[in-house]
Amino acid sequence: MSFDSDKWFFVFGTLKPGFTQFSWNLQIHNDHFKLACHKAYLRDYELYQCKYPTIIQEAGKYVEGYIITSEKWDELVKICDEIEEYPAYYTRFQVQVELDEDPQKKVTAWVYQMQPDRYKLEELERIGPSFQPK
Repeated sequence: MSFDSDKWFFVFGTLKPGFTQFSWNLQIHNDHFKLACHKAYLRDYELYQCKYPTIIQEAGKYVEGYIITSEKWDELVKICDEIEEYPAYYTRFQVQVELDEDPQKKVTAWVYQMQPDRYKLEELERIGPSFQPK
């Protein structure tokens, strides 16, 4: 899949490889989906935890994650929407992310963000990374 395609998801929480939702829902379908996965960064957002992970726009911060895609894009969107309870719990929109392997390369990707009425700012715990990307 080309990086010029807009058929990428930026995943930063439990959908990341090695985390629960990826392991339970995406990895078991990997033979079917044939997922492509690349480490990436989302600038000017910070990662927070309430009941579930979410991102909030914050200048100068960044979120570490992965971009994932599949030739079976429509099916991947359907399962990710189910996992993220879109649109009831999370909203979905496009962002520009930087690839870890080539920080100058920007990729358009879809990302999920918790609906603002699903959390209280004072209940959020910052869980962002402790290092700077390249």
